[in-house]
Amino acid sequence: MILMGVVVFVLPRFGEGYRDVVTDLTVAIFFMFGPVSNIVSLMPQLDKVRMAMGYIYELEAQLDQSVELHDKQPGDPPPVPADLKDLL
Repeated sequence: MILMGVVVFVLPRFGEGYRDVVTDLTVAIFFMFGPVSNIVSLMPQLDKVRMAMGYIYELEAQLDQSVELHDKQPGDPPPVPADLKDLL
């Protein structure tokens, strides 16, 4: 909003030829507010997604360990690893 005030009130004082530029800049700034605010508001959600994926990877590792411990039988071939990261 400070940028808008500078463009609308300060820039025209530098000359008469800036009035068209001020109108164009004002419209451009108004159109930029929406996408920029959407990106900024998504940042906390992206952090939550990263944390959740970390928890999922930890759970996968724990489950893989428990499966390996319980499924080992003498003479069985080794299990084929299937990582969640490879599937994504």
